[in-house]
Amino acid sequence: MAKVKLKELKTLKTNQPYFWNKSNRKSLYDDLKENGLNTKKGNIKVTFDNHIIDGHHRHKILMEIYGEDYEIKVIKFPFPKFLYISLLYTILVLSIPILLVVYVYQNYTK
Repeated sequence: MAKVKLKELKTLKTNQPYFWNKSNRKSLYDDLKENGLNTKKGNIKVTFDNHIIDGHHRHKILMEIYGEDYEIKVIKFPFPKFLYISLLYTILVLSIPILLVVYVYQNYTK
């Protein structure tokens, strides 16, 4: 685990707003405001160059509540964003033929 300020974390660059259920957002907002980031409930995961892999919603709410200088503990993975995305796409591309074979086998062997 590493300590970083919220302003050091890099979020997804997207034109899409964060979509989530309003009651889930309120529940998360209330929990983070009352208790701060509880690492036993969920961590923000980042690449070693501080791109958020998991935890965008928590990051956004923490920025609203505590501001950009608030310091939190994050889990850092030992690779950059480019390598992380490359690995995800590679796994996706390799799994498609396997999933197709399983689908065909399940649907045509009945």
